[in-house]
Amino acid sequence: MKRFLRLFFLSVCPFIFLSHRAFSKKNTPNTSKEKKKLKLPKSLPKIDFIQTPPLDFIDQLIKKKQNSYKPYTPLVQQIDIHIDYFKLIKNLFVADQQWQANIGFLWRKNIYIHYKVGKSDRSFPEAYQNTKKYHVKGHYNTIGIGYYIKYDEKNNLYSYIGYGKSYYTDQGHFLIESQLGKGYAYTLPQSDPLALSWYVLAIGSETKIFSDFNFYAGWIFSLKMRQKMFPRKPIPIYHIPGYGLAKNPYNLGLQMYLSYKINFIIQEKF
Repeated sequence: MKRFLRLFFLSVCPFIFLSHRAFSKKNTPNTSKEKKKLKLPKSLPKIDFIQTPPLDFIDQLIKKKQNSYKPYTPLVQQIDIHIDYFKLIKNLFVADQQWQANIGFLWRKNIYIHYKVGKSDRSFPEAYQNTKKYHVKGHYNTIGIGYYIKYDEKNNLYSYIGYGKSYYTDQGHFLIESQLGKGYAYTLPQSDPLALSWYVLAIGSETKIFSDFNFYAGWIFSLKMRQKMFPRKPIPIYHIPGYGLAKNPYNLGLQMYLSYKINFIIQEKF
């Protein structure tokens, strides 16, 4: 019996194996051919929203808080240093010596504080009709407060009101003619230090010379109103350093300057 089962198993198993293999090849799909036949699906057309999205309506119901952030501004925004180049050039051609320098501080809210200092050593042979020599020397300073406007990237405007004071001395030599004779000479010795103060109203403008450097060229036009002064006898004072002709209660002034600015606000370039 055992021998019969062994012979049966050996004769039937190869037949089952071969038939199963043939059936599996017949039913297995050819994937390589099907891959070539596959195509991408067509994209669906865009559908416009007929109604507004509900989030827009919800966004209108929410009260947004305004952004109250303000960029930081330092207490001192910039420092200006001015040099009167017109007076420096004039010193090269005349014997008189004058110089003048300004410094300005731009604070928050564009408040501008302006300080000016100068020195003068001048001769006025035309001071009086019989003048042979007349000389005035002294120093002066002015301080003012005003408002500063940055008109654009290159141009600035400003104005200020201020108070000025001058300390000076004068001396001279005069020839006084007489109908009775040749006349006589009168010498005015150097006077004791004198002082005079005045008020000033000024406007200024400046423009940037170089785009990559903070060098500016500008001018300041000023109206000066002196305080009451007592006439000196016998020779009145002719000129006051920093103010002008002493006989005029009002004087006009024009200053031409070059300046350099030191900025304390960091400007980011995008």
